[in-house]
Amino acid sequence: MTLAEFFKSWFWFAIVIAPVPLVPVSFGLSVYISRRHLDEMVNAFPRSRHIVIGAAALMPNGLFGRFLMILKIGGAITWPGPFVRAGEMDADEIRAFPPHLRKWINTKIWLNIVSFSWMCTVALILTFT
Repeated sequence: MTLAEFFKSWFWFAIVIAPVPLVPVSFGLSVYISRRHLDEMVNAFPRSRHIVIGAAALMPNGLFGRFLMILKIGGAITWPGPFVRAGEMDADEIRAFPPHLRKWINTKIWLNIVSFSWMCTVALILTFT
């Protein structure tokens, strides 16, 4: 199979379309986390200024604000160093964050990373062919 035939094949079509189903899965996961676990996540950080102020500003703003709060907590859990050094978060609270909630946050972050990387890779391949 030559390169020109490959780009006209169903296999190439599947590679290009594969990240598209990940978007509704990610959206559904965000809805699930925001409705079921977000209050528990925010309550896990009573002394962390970064989360308390963010929750007060974002939580009343509906679904979009709750999605942003999930991303804020995910960033703080995944890369806590800058927040702890700035005094915005308590390191003990990050270590004591419930493991079942950490699992949901990590799943959401990795799903976003994989789908975004996949789409960027396909876009680069399409650009250079």
